[in-house]
Amino acid sequence: MALESWIAFVLASAALLVIPGPTILLVIGQSLGAGRRNVLPLVAGVAAGDLAAMSLSLATWARLLCSVSHAAVACWVAARRWSSTTCRACCACWRAWRTAACSAPP
Repeated sequence: MALESWIAFVLASAALLVIPGPTILLVIGQSLGAGRRNVLPLVAGVAAGDLAAMSLSLATWARLLCSVSHAAVACWVAARRWSSTTCRACCACWRAWRTAACSAPP
């Protein structure tokens, strides 16, 4: 990557990090309008919502990674024992992985 491209990327990333999102603008607007004490439940709700979204995201990725790694290990074991049943085992592994990956919640 050229130095000029890298510098442009760093500047664009820094600009996006500095701009507040809609949740932060809501908290700031409510605190200016209603006062600091009245905004504490809103801040707690925002924190709880962010925690729930992060937890669900991590759980989904962990489940997907676990199913992919199990399918990969099963296929590797089947390939090491190359016989007439290997093709059926790899196909079964592929179907199991695809079903687990497709049924994972978004």
